[in-house]
Amino acid sequence: MIYPFMETLLSNKKEFAFQTGSTTVYAAGAVLIMYGILILLGFLFRYHMLYAVALFVFSIAAYIQQMFLNGQLFLMDGGKNRWGIGLKLSNIVIWFLIFAIIFLLWRWFGEKMMHAVKWTACALTLMQLAGIISLVVSNAGDKAIKSKTTTDYFSTDGIYEAASDENIMIFVLDTYDIDYLHEVLQEHPDFLEPLKGFTYFPDTVSQFSRTFPSIPYMLTNELYFYEKPYVEYCDEAYIKCDFWDKVHNNGYELYFYEESSEYVGSSLRRKASNYVAEGHVIDTKISLAGVFEAMCRIGGYRGGPYVVKDYFLYTAGKINSLVVKQRIWDRTRFWVDDAAVYAGLKESGLTVNSDEKAVRFYHFNGAHAPYTMNETGKAVSETHGDKMAQYMGAMNMVYHYMDELKRLGLYENATIIITADHGENYVTEALEQNTNPILFIKPAGRYKEELEISDICASQNDMLPTLAPILGVKVDADMGLDLFDASIDDKNRIRRHYYTVVENTEQTKTRTYEIRGSSLNFDNWSATDEYHEFLYY
Repeated sequence: MIYPFMETLLSNKKEFAFQTGSTTVYAAGAVLIMYGILILLGFLFRYHMLYAVALFVFSIAAYIQQMFLNGQLFLMDGGKNRWGIGLKLSNIVIWFLIFAIIFLLWRWFGEKMMHAVKWTACALTLMQLAGIISLVVSNAGDKAIKSKTTTDYFSTDGIYEAASDENIMIFVLDTYDIDYLHEVLQEHPDFLEPLKGFTYFPDTVSQFSRTFPSIPYMLTNELYFYEKPYVEYCDEAYIKCDFWDKVHNNGYELYFYEESSEYVGSSLRRKASNYVAEGHVIDTKISLAGVFEAMCRIGGYRGGPYVVKDYFLYTAGKINSLVVKQRIWDRTRFWVDDAAVYAGLKESGLTVNSDEKAVRFYHFNGAHAPYTMNETGKAVSETHGDKMAQYMGAMNMVYHYMDELKRLGLYENATIIITADHGENYVTEALEQNTNPILFIKPAGRYKEELEISDICASQNDMLPTLAPILGVKVDADMGLDLFDASIDDKNRIRRHYYTVVENTEQTKTRTYEIRGSSLNFDNWSATDEYHEFLYY
């Protein structure tokens, strides 16, 4: 439990919102709790030799699992149940063999076997202690470990506000595939009833299959294939694309509710009204219970057989939420926590601020696993989470924003986009079915009309050209389509999707798929020989 926890924190330090050193005392406390549990169990079993051998067998099996049998660990994206029954069975058979062999040796050799157990346990302990010391030493002078107490970020300022005249609201519900929406509609046929005045574009293709670089691409139409450091790409993309500079110059205030501020280039995020250039942590409280659970989750996932790994799934966000009980910034930082945002919206509603015109870009967890929100927006544990409930809850949160705009008399003049950064994101070497993000758009001036369904072949690169006339901005003709000014000929255009290839659990490159005709028919997706290898992933 201890070594995997330390290795994960030190090897992925950029993923966590806390310094590893700040958890040292709490990790030590968690270790004492673990030893306390083992001592209590030993007392209950009267320290019988069988208990010592069982503990040793479990440790050896977990060590072998981590070192040699974890060849098919998936990306930690919160998803479940992706291991085949054959892999699970063969893996558990190995565990039983390890148990059987060691117990037989103990039965046959008795005291001699116990000496071997003691020395082997000591050797494994020393090896892992050496590994931890090596990790600590190698990271001690790493300049990449910057303080987590001072940084730039987007705050929650204005998240429950609206401009007095024009409001452009872009809701990005992560991973929300139209197949998910169809699942909801099968049980709730009237689920889209609130979307009066909207146009639904079911035949929509995302350029990428992952959140990054989908988010910066949506905002700049600049492609990225990890051919350079990602921060460098983001900064260059927003300089090259002057769309948002023009929008800002036209008098629109800009708000970005994005957890990863680097996804918005430095030239643009400085213009955002909710950007904090140098935020400071006033107070941080680490949770002992959270550190203990995080240690068990990481250790259980790394060391447990495949049949139990689903019970120990975690993400960087999950570990952050477990370890950090409370972090108070000088200005409240935006975190992707849909249930918390929804609860705040219900409590405070929307108010009108001093802005006349504003663009708000919200990036929420949406349909992304793990499922920790129900249909009413209430937070639930992962064990009680339900994907259907979260699909509904994500849309219901947007509906609540819309209801608040109606209450304020601002809905008709608002432009609202509801979409996703990508559809279902698979962890395979090739696509086996189509993937389509949802896309609903309500232009300013439309309200009581029924929901329309368009058969236009849409793409993510159409968002900026569609917004351009609404925001009074001109864009290049080859950037994409204004979806409300598309012709019948545009249905025949070739669209591209850059699928992230996953090989041995690693994202290695993108493969280009060309879509001719409706993207809802996978027969129209053609895999090309165009690959883009990741150099800076």
